[in-house]
Amino acid sequence: MRKRAVRWLTLVLALALPGLVAIRLAGWWPCDVACQGGGVYQRLAGIDVLWGALVAYLALAALTVRTTFWPETSQAGLRVFSGALCGVSAFYLLISAALGVLCPFCLTIHGLMLVLAVLVRAQVWPWLAIGLLVTNAAYHHGPIRDQVVSPTAAMTAAPDAFATAMDANRSRGLASAPLQLDVVLDLQCPHCAATWSGLAAAIAPAIQAGRLRMTMRLVERRSEPASRDLARWAFAAAGRSPAAHGRYIISLLGARSGLHADELRAAHADELTGLDDLIGQHPGSVESLVDADQAIIAKLGLRGATPLIVLSDRSGQERGRWSGTFDPQQVGAAVGGP
Repeated sequence: MRKRAVRWLTLVLALALPGLVAIRLAGWWPCDVACQGGGVYQRLAGIDVLWGALVAYLALAALTVRTTFWPETSQAGLRVFSGALCGVSAFYLLISAALGVLCPFCLTIHGLMLVLAVLVRAQVWPWLAIGLLVTNAAYHHGPIRDQVVSPTAAMTAAPDAFATAMDANRSRGLASAPLQLDVVLDLQCPHCAATWSGLAAAIAPAIQAGRLRMTMRLVERRSEPASRDLARWAFAAAGRSPAAHGRYIISLLGARSGLHADELRAAHADELTGLDDLIGQHPGSVESLVDADQAIIAKLGLRGATPLIVLSDRSGQERGRWSGTFDPQQVGAAVGGP
């Protein structure tokens, strides 16, 4: 009876794994790994790793169905394949720990895979090691944070009037304000899209009262092919005016992940009209500003989810820090005092 119960529980888990991956692919279970800085590991050779996971888990389900309904058949293939998939799960769990990334979907998938492997008495050695090492070799040999930082991230172009305008117009408030708020956004991050309007409203009184200066910085992601273009366009819009920069941010916040620049140009033609021309007229200044911003973002300590909000005083002393999911009113309260 016990063996029969184990077989049926194994079958349920084996069928649940491809089902959960299909739910994720359909967008019904959001995953914020990219917002937390783990986006590099969502694709392999330009392909979403979920498609590979779906194929692998369907094969696992097929092997499990065979051993469940025809128990006299050999379980060697199921045990070997489960051991290899445990190695793949081990790789992703180790990378998640190294990057400090916590994703409920990923933990569920890999946790279920480990439980299933125990139930079928997976052949752990050497197949777990093989699965882990092959996956590691497919990526690299160490965790990569999903932010691009140029080794020469500084203003290499001589700042002209347009560069000065671009840099100044992406900020709000007096330059002499006693408090500085650095807001790091990823325009393709759903958390940033959900948080920005509430944050802007919460800090507006302090900006208007002259207590706070807010500077917006856009992170460049390795995993997002258009993230640098989005940062370039933001500076170009700021070169026109603070209002144009504000409209650009509101329009592009929530842009779909994974899009290339040409796809964004087609999807947001009105908002992006003329910005590439401005960049072409001041290429050195724009590139230098984007690179300098990435260095500042790294210095601010972007290690987890966006948005990242850092509050400091005129001396540079940090007064507060918020990231990921938080109540914008907390920031409003922190900047509301003298």
